[in-house]
Amino acid sequence: MIENEKLVTYEPIAEYFKCSTYQIKKLWQKGLIKEKKMKSFHDFGKTFKYPVFDLNEIIKNENYIKNFIKTKKQKIRELEITPQNIAESLYIINKSAKKSRDSKQKNYDMGNYGITARCKDREQYLYTLKDKVIKKILDLNWGIIKGYHTQEREYYYETEIYVDENDNEVDLYSIIDDEEENYIDDEYLANEYRIKVKYITNIEIEINYLLLIEFCNFTFHIPTDEKGVNNYDFLGKIDKIPAEKTVKTNIKYTEAVNLLENFISEDKKIAI
Repeated sequence: MIENEKLVTYEPIAEYFKCSTYQIKKLWQKGLIKEKKMKSFHDFGKTFKYPVFDLNEIIKNENYIKNFIKTKKQKIRELEITPQNIAESLYIINKSAKKSRDSKQKNYDMGNYGITARCKDREQYLYTLKDKVIKKILDLNWGIIKGYHTQEREYYYETEIYVDENDNEVDLYSIIDDEEENYIDDEYLANEYRIKVKYITNIEIEINYLLLIEFCNFTFHIPTDEKGVNNYDFLGKIDKIPAEKTVKTNIKYTEAVNLLENFISEDKKIAI
């Protein structure tokens, strides 16, 4: 289950140690945990950097790191691996992933790019766990695929162009020679040619295909592609699924994550 290298930001480490992301950030700032590398996040002409860590290396130093972590004194129940417990736990982490999705967009719009990156990392971690759990549910014939929905999303991305003083686009490589290409940078272009980089925000409409899985009176979506829905009924278009809970559960978030991680482990006993 653990790969040779698993690069993450603060959130999955906090999930592992069952503490706050703030504590993990402080450990890094104090040099008590080391980043694998710094990643760059670019937006509208500015570059922001944040650390990523090799989770496997962090786990190797688990006993040392625990000396600096304060956790709430609460007992995490070891829940029995049953279909109903799995369904409730899956519901909990699915809604939590959607909260990270919404928080990611909110912080991106506010320019909080470090938080945006951590929200994205947490969202991916939970959705990956969800996909693994649903795959096993289907393998065990606990759930059924009812059909599929489609969902349209606006996809934003940036491209860079070179412009002159009058903001007209120019072909950079028709101006510079082969030798210059090895050492040019933004400052050099501005001084020598009065050319600057301009970032253009583009919008595309992306169609997502989502299989609908029914399991213990809960329903979940998993992403697929156009070919993956060929044998299933089309159930219509849907909007963004909200993060708010509509079902009351008695399982805590940390218990849900722990149960689902145990469920996808090959050596854990399943009670039916």
